[in-house]
Amino acid sequence: MPEQVAEAIVRLEAHNLRVDEELAKGQRESIELQKAAPAVQQAMVRAMERIADRLEGLALPRPLSGADAVAPPTTKALLADWRQRLSVVNACLRPCASTPVSARGAARRTQHRCRCSIKADRH
Repeated sequence: MPEQVAEAIVRLEAHNLRVDEELAKGQRESIELQKAAPAVQQAMVRAMERIADRLEGLALPRPLSGADAVAPPTTKALLADWRQRLSVVNACLRPCASTPVSARGAARRTQHRCRCSIKADRH
């Protein structure tokens, strides 16, 4: 066998060995990821359950049937519930945020009387 052909075969075999090593390394990493996947999925399930529980706590009561229908909440009750759940909202912003859209133009023309730095025309 010519020497050049033998050298080419040796180089190809060396290259194949490197590629095989890289493939084996990739397969080991894939196996490790597959082993870790159930733990990650369980963490995602727990997080989604916490989100669902929180959303259920925020939901309004729904009627079970026509006979057991719950009366729709009043505006005052909805705003009270809103204020309670969003207690982090500054007391100054609540009146502006709860003002109906049609009244906001009139609200802008009124004097803003709170202690914050927001100008009346920006409320």
